Amino acid sequence: MKNFDLWVRFCQEPIYADKGVYNIDKRKEIIYDFCRYGIIPFLATEGYVLEVNAEQLCIRILKVLWALRNKQIVIPLQQNFEDYHEEHQRVYNDTLDHHAWATFWRSWSDIQDFETPYGILFKYKLPELLWSWMDLPNCSKSDIIEQYLYEDEIQEQLAKRRDDPYVVDNSQIDYQDRHKH
Repeated sequence: MKNFDLWVRFCQEPIYADKGVYNIDKRKEIIYDFCRYGIIPFLATEGYVLEVNAEQLCIRILKVLWALRNKQIVIPLQQNFEDYHEEHQRVYNDTLDHHAWATFWRSWSDIQDFETPYGILFKYKLPELLWSWMDLPNCSKSDIIEQYLYEDEIQEQLAKRRDDPYVVDNSQIDYQDRHKH
């Protein structure tokens, strides 16, 4: 029961956040605002959707901060994205690159937890954690990537057909066979 009490105290602990009028609030409230008004809209602008809502994301982030604060190892879930290519993760990493995250953190760095050693580690781990919490089937970015992959596959097939001297164009054979005199 002691760990649960510590967890509740951690979530209810007042922390500093430069939010304008109210600078000190409960950690859970500040992290909820961070999720609802920071993370979720940031991802949405790039076509990404998480498998959780703001409240559930808040709990996950609080658990990660709790673990890092207590010097525990945090390993992102390895999603089983069978229907998705490595290309999806590459595009995610390219889209939400160091520059994009640096821009994001300029708006959200004034939260006390993010200025601590465990908070700095959290900021480093956050992109990978969010990737593991993605709802790829509902991401508009996934549709775009799938379309590009499909178009690339068609182009490769056409190029192979065009470049392979042993492939004969059936439409030409049919035409020639029909028009022999």
